[in-house]
Amino acid sequence: LRDGLQSMKKCWSLTEKKKLLSTIMSEKNPSALEVGSMVSPKVLPQMADSLELFHYAKRVYKNKEFYLLVPNHNTAHRANDLFVDNISLITSVSESFQQKNIRKSLSETKSDIERSIQLPFQNVKLYISCIPNCPIEGEIPHHIIMRELKYYSMFNKITEFCISDTTGAFTLSTLKTILPKICDIVPNDKLSLHLHVDNKDPKTTALLHYAMQYVSKFDVSYFDSSGGCTVTMGDDVKSNVSYESIERVDEL
Repeated sequence: LRDGLQSMKKCWSLTEKKKLLSTIMSEKNPSALEVGSMVSPKVLPQMADSLELFHYAKRVYKNKEFYLLVPNHNTAHRANDLFVDNISLITSVSESFQQKNIRKSLSETKSDIERSIQLPFQNVKLYISCIPNCPIEGEIPHHIIMRELKYYSMFNKITEFCISDTTGAFTLSTLKTILPKICDIVPNDKLSLHLHVDNKDPKTTALLHYAMQYVSKFDVSYFDSSGGCTVTMGDDVKSNVSYESIERVDEL
C-alpha cells in the first residue's frame, strides 16, 4: 500500500484505504503488507493516517505481518512507543540520493539505523535504494554497492534486506551480473527485491523469471501503474511490479 499510494496525486481517505486493504487481503492474500509511513504529513499528506491503518490491519488480520516505514530514529522510537512491531527503514548506496531523500549523509544514516534496530521490534526491513542506479549520480559502481551491503549484513536484527531498483534500471544483463554477488553477502531467507518496471513489457517477465532463481520475496503493488520515490524522481518513475507480472512468471 505505502509505495503504491504515495505516488498518487489523489489523497485516499482512511475508509478508502481500509476497503483497498480488504480487497488485497481477500484477492491476493499476502503474508506481509507495508500499509504506510510515519513520515511527516507535510511531506506526504497521503500517509497522514498510516498509524490508524496499521492498528486497524493488526486487529482485523491477526495472522499477517504489517509494517510501517519510519524515516529516522526519533520516529522509530515513537513507533515503538505506539506498539508498532514491524518497521521498514531506508538507506541507499548513493550519497546524493540520501541527502535529497531524507537530508542525511550515508554515515549519519548508518548511525540512525544502528540506534533504531536496538529497539525491540519484531521485524526490521531495510530498503537499500539506488541499486544499480541513482536518479542523481547515475550508475553506482558495484564495489560500492557490495561495500554497503556488507556493512549492513553484520546486523542480525535486520530481518529483511530489500534491494531497491529506484530508477527501474535493471535489465536482465545487469541483474545477472549483480544478483549472484548480492546473494554471496545476504542470505536468501533475508533477501527481497523492490523493482520498478513496465508491467506490460515482456522483458519484465524474463527479468522476474531470472530473479526468482535467487529471490523468493518481492515487493508487489496491487496497482499496476503506480509507485516510486516521488521525492527524487518526480513523475518520471516506473511502476512497482504488479501481482499480474508475478503471476505470469508463476505460470511458466
